[in-house]
Amino acid sequence: MIEHFARAIAKIRGLFRNSRTEEDLAREIATHLLYLEDEFLRQGLSSLEARRQARLAYGGVEQVKQAHREERSFPWLSESLQDIRHACRSLLRSPGFSVAAILTLALGIGANTAVFSVVNTVLLKPIGYPEPDRIVQFQLKSTEGSVPSASIPDLRFWMQYAEAVDDISAYDLNEAVLGLTSSMPEQVHGVHVTANYFRLFGASLVLGRTFTAEEDRAGSGHVVVLSYWLWKRRFDRDPKIVGKAISLEKEPYTVIGVTSESFRTDPESDLWIPFQFNLNSDNQLHSFGAAGRLKPGLSLAQANAQLRLASQAARRQGLLPDPHFAFVLEPLRDAIVRDARASLLFNAGFRGPRAADRLGERRESVAWSRYRSQA
Repeated sequence: MIEHFARAIAKIRGLFRNSRTEEDLAREIATHLLYLEDEFLRQGLSSLEARRQARLAYGGVEQVKQAHREERSFPWLSESLQDIRHACRSLLRSPGFSVAAILTLALGIGANTAVFSVVNTVLLKPIGYPEPDRIVQFQLKSTEGSVPSASIPDLRFWMQYAEAVDDISAYDLNEAVLGLTSSMPEQVHGVHVTANYFRLFGASLVLGRTFTAEEDRAGSGHVVVLSYWLWKRRFDRDPKIVGKAISLEKEPYTVIGVTSESFRTDPESDLWIPFQFNLNSDNQLHSFGAAGRLKPGLSLAQANAQLRLASQAARRQGLLPDPHFAFVLEPLRDAIVRDARASLLFNAGFRGPRAADRLGERRESVAWSRYRSQA
């Protein structure tokens, strides 16, 4: 063990004394060749023939040198150091080109690192909700593409017939700018949601509670849930904020709860207000999004198969609220990053996701066929 260690140390040292060692090796080989040449001269051979016979007897000079190099050092490391030295000499001979090459490499590495950081954050890391892979968004799909916006009749249909999905909730697709007119006026970002929104997205609270089903009905009173950050910044973490009224758009709203510091949503929000829909309305305005959680034991493909069967049955009876669209469930993460996904993957050099998408579509088709055969 000690002997192997000593040999390794000697080889490493040899890397840094390479030029002197090469000179010593060349002199040693030359001396040995002269000795052999003298032997052949004493045998009566001519000078040229003695030199030729000496080289034949000695063997290939370059092969001997290479065998000696391999014995005294690590060849791969020695060659790497030679390449580095050669590259450095080349760069020093052309300083202008060297600066341009280094800057180009730096920009390329920086750009790739930045793109991968975005891809990692947006596409690879799971969103910060409980069981995020089981949260799905409802989509209205047509030949021209799919849209996440829904109407009250759509929401009513899904709540009644999307049997594979729990905690179906509606929410604004974009935050609304509201005037917080309590004391010092300011604009805040608010999102309208239905009562089970907080359960679906796993909101934890530091104070109070979230909306009840009664508070989410049409005509109920004005209540609001504050985000931790608004509570901290605007209300100085008032521990008695629950039950107090704040003014939004010059209307009084009673604070019933404050979310925890860790609860983040997309879009980001300072506060949440109940939609208070009239679910019996026939208003076809598509103005909000809807999401839910797959029931335990069911896959996305199975849930889509069930929703498609329910939609077909409703279409035959003339009860489908949006007959020009097909209802489709899509993973929430895919819905969030849909617009950025293609460009991010292209910039990052990925080529596999499209194949994965096609495989997913095939699996969904098979699952639907199985579901129909069992129905």
